[in-house]
Amino acid sequence: KQLINSLRLLTTSPIHELSNFYGKILGLPISSVNDKSLTIQAGKSSITFTRIDAEGTRPFYHFAFNIPENKIEKAFNWQRKLTPIVHPNPEGTRDSVVHFRHWNAHSIFFLDPAGNLLEYIARHDLQNSAGGEFSVRDILYVSEIGLIVDDVELTGDTIQKSLSLNSYRSSENFIPIGDE
Repeated sequence: KQLINSLRLLTTSPIHELSNFYGKILGLPISSVNDKSLTIQAGKSSITFTRIDAEGTRPFYHFAFNIPENKIEKAFNWQRKLTPIVHPNPEGTRDSVVHFRHWNAHSIFFLDPAGNLLEYIARHDLQNSAGGEFSVRDILYVSEIGLIVDDVELTGDTIQKSLSLNSYRSSENFIPIGDE
């Protein structure tokens, strides 16, 4: 099984705001921080935010953290004390757990100060239950990074061929690549 070991993301947000959010609010370990970048550890994955000055640009991302499959309700209760819970679908119910039946998973979503959409996803097929209350230690690794592109099919095919990966339970205009 291949994991997302590290992400390098661009941001126009102040690094101190991101450092406060990820380090103090969420409690993730900070590997390094300076005026231009921040690296955090999210379980087995590291995420580096690099500050850019690009007028009229505000990069944003969607990324998901796998959590133990039995802790979505505990994660929901833990996270809602720290940040508002949002729904990825504008017509969806705010402050709720989202059930992805076709993936056999439940998720919650929230935003960081840069406008990135973060997700905790409990993938029940992984059978990775854990005891106790939810804490930052239950963030296992980054399992998804969303890319917004003009040609979904062409980009999906290119990524699959260049990385020797398969699609995972695709739907129209959305081609997940890899596995759980």
